[in-house]
Amino acid sequence: MLTPSTDRIRRWTIAILLTGLTLNVPLPGFAQVEDLDLGSETATKPSFPKATIDDPAAAAEYAKAIEHLEKREYDDAKTIFGKLRRSLDGAAKEAAERCYEEANGGLEHGKISTKAGKGQYRKAIRDCTKALEKYEGLIIAVDLQALLDECNDKIFHEIETFEKAGSKPEPADEPEDEGGEDEGGNGRGGNRGNQGGATGFGQNTSIVSQDVDLKNKRALLTAPVREGKKALLWRTGRDLSFVTFEKLSEPIKDFRYLNISVRCEDSKSAPNLRLFFDAEEGNLNAGQQGGGGRRGAGRAGARVMNRMGFATSIQPKVTWQDLRIDLKKFKPQGGSVKWDDVIALRIIHMQGADGRIHIDNVRLERE
Repeated sequence: MLTPSTDRIRRWTIAILLTGLTLNVPLPGFAQVEDLDLGSETATKPSFPKATIDDPAAAAEYAKAIEHLEKREYDDAKTIFGKLRRSLDGAAKEAAERCYEEANGGLEHGKISTKAGKGQYRKAIRDCTKALEKYEGLIIAVDLQALLDECNDKIFHEIETFEKAGSKPEPADEPEDEGGEDEGGNGRGGNRGNQGGATGFGQNTSIVSQDVDLKNKRALLTAPVREGKKALLWRTGRDLSFVTFEKLSEPIKDFRYLNISVRCEDSKSAPNLRLFFDAEEGNLNAGQQGGGGRRGAGRAGARVMNRMGFATSIQPKVTWQDLRIDLKKFKPQGGSVKWDDVIALRIIHMQGADGRIHIDNVRLERE
């Protein structure tokens, strides 16, 4: 059964309510959004709009067309609403127009479902994405979103999108210590050997929210979030630091690509980052105390280079990059290693400028 997320249902419900207010069309039962238990498994989509029509014959046709919509008989609904939108006027006409578009969206949903049923998931994802833009604010968008989610699940394994992540405030930066005890770097932003942090992804990380107008395409290129409402912000520091993702429940050998969206706030501090599928247990800095500064950072870097796993490098830009990296580009290191041995994906900053990196949409993609 396709079940859209609570957040998506709430967004569509609000959009539909606003549309109903604009059209001055009564939407029974939805006067109070708070009355809806959208988290319930039995939560239902909003009702199609009713219309006040003086002509008894037209009113009967309208009611009949609504029944067709509710039964997903979109061809019949489209035919009737197509006639009604030409014969009615005022709010009733606008309601018929909207229901006509609902029927159109339902027919399009059916065509996309057929593609998905044939295993043409990428085509279905492409068409579903376009249809969601076209039918934004309509009830059919809930079904389209659910279908898109199902198709995405067939192609991708979501490692992290940060939509459900949260973070508590980070402690203030500590003063620099040129000779600190941790070879992971005591400089500003160093990870001090702790990969958890306030977010669970790493020290000096926080969850940021979208703060730009989604219709402003230019602003979105440098927005805090690439897609959705949240993303990860990571302050790398100048020495060894890293973020870790451990939601690798699916066998990596079943996938072909790593997808990740990244950007750096300042081009002058854009670091070279190491993408590393780690096959060893334990912290990157564990077990290596004593000595700091450049010598300590060098030894820490050597340990990273000798860990068992698969690695490649990227360099973020100021604008968002949606990277799709072939797993064949990841080179084995640290001896004989298999993809089955991988336990985590790490993004590692070895040494260099103190950068502020935004990360979003980390996922694996099948062939």
